[in-house]
Amino acid sequence: MSLIDDALSLHADVLEGAAGEAVTYQFGDLTIAIEQAVRGQSRFDAVQSDGDVYTEVRTVDWIVRRALMIDPDTEETVEPSVGATITDVGGAVYDVIPSLNPTGWRWSDARRVSYRIHTTLRQSAS
Repeated sequence: MSLIDDALSLHADVLEGAAGEAVTYQFGDLTIAIEQAVRGQSRFDAVQSDGDVYTEVRTVDWIVRRALMIDPDTEETVEPSVGATITDVGGAVYDVIPSLNPTGWRWSDARRVSYRIHTTLRQSAS
């Protein structure tokens, strides 16, 4: 590892230690328990094609190290998918949604160590 890689790893460790929380990622039959996900947010501006309507979209983001997104059955790395859910320890469910790209995630860092997964809080049926 280079000095910069070591520094980025240390930064991620400190961030996860200070702000990380346990969540569960689920997509179909796949369930991954993630011990340290960091909650964040993104803001996207959307304008209708006729230019008349401006919408600000805010997402709840989850920063998760790629090394933690491991399928427990195959032990292979899993990329986040639109349609998946993330559930926090309080039971709140977040749906992975498309943002500026259709995948529902982007890299959180230049070295591609962590995913930034874009979600929205699921509205209850009540």
